[in-house]
This record gives sequence, structure tokens and C-alpha cells, in this order.
Amino acid sequence: MAKKILVVDDEPEIVFTVSVLLKAKGYEVITAENGAQAKQQTIETKPDLIILDISMPEGDGHSVCQWLRSSEQTSKIPVLMLTARDSIKDMKQAIEERASAYMTKPYQPKDLLKKIKELLEVKELIEKGSQA
Repeated sequence: MAKKILVVDDEPEIVFTVSVLLKAKGYEVITAENGAQAKQQTIETKPDLIILDISMPEGDGHSVCQWLRSSEQTSKIPVLMLTARDSIKDMKQAIEERASAYMTKPYQPKDLLKKIKELLEVKELIEKGSQA
């Protein structure tokens, strides 16, 4: 069964390019264009990983990450912040919110795919460990 990845960004070009890249690698892709949609899609689809922009309407990436981490049902979903914001302040805030990884745009597709693979592998190991 294909892993589900929720791509959240208010820039349609980013959503499109990331979606095409992920689908080509066999992932199931769900999309959202703002924080409110991200929350709704997370509840409805239970993604295996979330790629999250910071600067968005209706709930920025920081508030979505805080929301994800506040619920037992969503707290273990890996969150990859993919954003144009490269300030130390934003990176520090993402760490404090327990984002799983932080990448800046523009990104190299191979680096994004590698990070996604790593995050999904760690999630799988944690899940196997908690079932043992």
C-alpha cells in the first residue's frame, strides 16, 4: 500500500511540482492550500507524512504544526517544513514545535525525496518498536 503524503502550500506551482515528484515515486498525494485545509485533510485522510509550508493563509505552518503535536492521533505524523523562510528564528521555532525536518526552497528534488524516505523509515521503525 502506497504511503500517503499531505502536501500543504498556498503556491499552486509548489504543490504541483512536489505532487508530480512524489507520485512518480509511488506515493499517494493529498493536497491542501492553507492551514485550515491541512487540519481537515489530516483528520480525514490520516497521512503518513506532511510536507508543510510556513507562510500560508488561514493558519500558518507553525500553528498547524502546534495543532498536530497537541493531539495523540496526529502527534506522531512526521512533519517536513518546506519553506522559503530561512531565518534562524523560523528554524528554531520549527524545532520547538517538534517538526521532524526543515528544508528551504528552492530545494533539490533528490534531497527532498531522500529526506521523505528517511522520515518514513524512522516512523516505521518507531511503529514496529511500539508494537513489540
